[in-house]
Amino acid sequence: MAKPLHVLIVEDNPADIELIREILSKTGSTRFEIAAVSRLSAGLAYVREHSVDVVLLDLGLPDSQGLCTFSTLKEAAPNLAIVVLSGNGDQDLATAAVQAGAQDYLIKGHFGADLFMRATLYAVERQRAQRDLQASESRFRGIFDQVMDGILVIDPESTAFIIANQAMWEMLGYTQEELLRLKFGDIHSKAGPLVPELIRKMNDCEGHVVHDIPLRHGDGREIFFDVNFAPINVDGRRLLMGSFRDVTEKRALQASVAQADRLASMGMLAAGVAHEINNPLAYVLYNVESLTEELPKLVRLMKRCCSTLRNTAGNAAFDELVGEDAELLWPSTLDETIGCAMDALNGTLRIKEIAKGLGSFSRVECNEHTEVDLNYSIDCAINMAFNEIKYRAKLVKDLGLIPLIWASEGKLSQVFLNLLINSAHAVREGGVENNRIGIRTWTEGGNVFAEVSDTGKGIAPEDLTRIFEPFFTTKPVGVGSGLGLAICRSIVADFGGTISVESEVGQGTRFLIRLPQRHSAQAEEEPAVASGRTAVQAVAGRILVVDDDDSIRRMLQRMLGKEHEVVVTASGEEARTVLANDSCFDVIICDVMMPNMSGVELHEWLAVQNPELSERMMFLTGGAFTFSTSEYLKAIPNLRLEKPVDAATLKKFVIAQVVGHKAKQAEEAAVSAAVLDNGGC
Repeated sequence: MAKPLHVLIVEDNPADIELIREILSKTGSTRFEIAAVSRLSAGLAYVREHSVDVVLLDLGLPDSQGLCTFSTLKEAAPNLAIVVLSGNGDQDLATAAVQAGAQDYLIKGHFGADLFMRATLYAVERQRAQRDLQASESRFRGIFDQVMDGILVIDPESTAFIIANQAMWEMLGYTQEELLRLKFGDIHSKAGPLVPELIRKMNDCEGHVVHDIPLRHGDGREIFFDVNFAPINVDGRRLLMGSFRDVTEKRALQASVAQADRLASMGMLAAGVAHEINNPLAYVLYNVESLTEELPKLVRLMKRCCSTLRNTAGNAAFDELVGEDAELLWPSTLDETIGCAMDALNGTLRIKEIAKGLGSFSRVECNEHTEVDLNYSIDCAINMAFNEIKYRAKLVKDLGLIPLIWASEGKLSQVFLNLLINSAHAVREGGVENNRIGIRTWTEGGNVFAEVSDTGKGIAPEDLTRIFEPFFTTKPVGVGSGLGLAICRSIVADFGGTISVESEVGQGTRFLIRLPQRHSAQAEEEPAVASGRTAVQAVAGRILVVDDDDSIRRMLQRMLGKEHEVVVTASGEEARTVLANDSCFDVIICDVMMPNMSGVELHEWLAVQNPELSERMMFLTGGAFTFSTSEYLKAIPNLRLEKPVDAATLKKFVIAQVVGHKAKQAEEAAVSAAVLDNGGC
């Protein structure tokens, strides 16, 4: 049986109370539990102590009159359903009561039993619906704020922020109220005429990621986001909802990789460049040192001569003889000349030290894009690489008259430095007269092109499709890292361009770079240009780490622990114990060389106990292992990564393993279900 509705009548007229009781008692479908009080104060006390579904309230009570009666009760019980009963037929009063939250306003003597009953039941249902809606909104907000990525809804017309989740305002360093008072241009670190163009790009990028959008943190820092935008309709308005993922740390890791490759290139060139610098530096240093030695003697002599001449001929004759340049012979001026020579010597000695330490030169690449003269960046790269080229080939330069592009000067120089070094290594030493390395630039169809070609040994067809892959190299061990061309492609793509290669074995290789011309609108659009990199959707997995180095274990825990469940073990024996009792791992990351039980021995044991799990073991190695270990690792298909491995690479392979395993599990579950549906056949 349904629970009766609890009704409180707040009315000082006994006849009206009896009438209401009579009306409520005649309904057969709904039961009522009725209480009545004659004063507002008694009504307030009652609702504080009892669970009431609806209050039937008279506005004219002995201790309160008019709308104040309703307001006082509503303030004490804001979630209470209230139907006003009044002998006052004032339309303005009725409107004010409903606007203040009354569910209905009934005039005594002007309603029948049916109308009264409908108003009472409607008030209860409406209040329940409001409470359910509030509870639903509260649940939604709780889920909304638990999402790890930032979510922001933007009005594309005004660029104002409509709603944001907790992750969003915390990532930007604001409170919710502070963030929702801002517009997109207030936090975009390249604000100005760019913002409308960026909003347009967001509108056009439904279902696609816009990379590296720079936003300004509340403390002034610049942070970068990959954003997936989608249009939504809210109350007839077209809004943009963006899912923001902070990639600032990812960019820093990429910068570290770029820096590592630049250092590798600089290491090869250091001796030659230092040699080229030291040639002119040698005689500059000698001359400056000679000046600093002889100049003080000359100054002392000039001081004596000037003093003798003044004493002999007199000051007037001396000034007339020297003329307007007399101040050059003042003692203070002569002393300053010595100081200038000493400063020049110190600067030259500093250049000498810089040249000696050129091999250790390094810096993180600047990410700011500006107007760049491509020819100038190429000249800088040629100057850096020339010592590597001049003993191998003739450099043929044909740099055309080309417009500016929108890029980073340092990164462009790095691209051409890598290409020129590769070309120099592709030609045979000793044949300078017959070997050619060419570089030229031109404009065509709204794009700027650059070509780097050589007459070297060429690239085999089977390698040609892989040369832009990270860590793939055709150079001997210790000569190339396999990152140079991958970084070149990433840099060129970041500028909105492309890089391609043509090669014929024994004839040479040609790299072609296409970059868009710098236009005014394009310069404004630059921070939102997609880099060509696709966002990798992280999938949570369960990972076992096996390494005897405590620092490596902590590093892997920090590196992977945010996205995955990570279990760490300090030895092969400990890992074997864990795996004997728990085989529910998506990936095993294992060191190769460990005392007592090596990674290879652990794999051999696991291949017998759980062959399927052994296939998911990934090896980390420092490269120092025996011949037998090397042969074993070559014979199995398991992935092997060299230490130190960067976070981006490791995460990429881990995610691939996790996704592959979970897909296989899902497929096996589907097959099992199909077998059961077919009666177990």
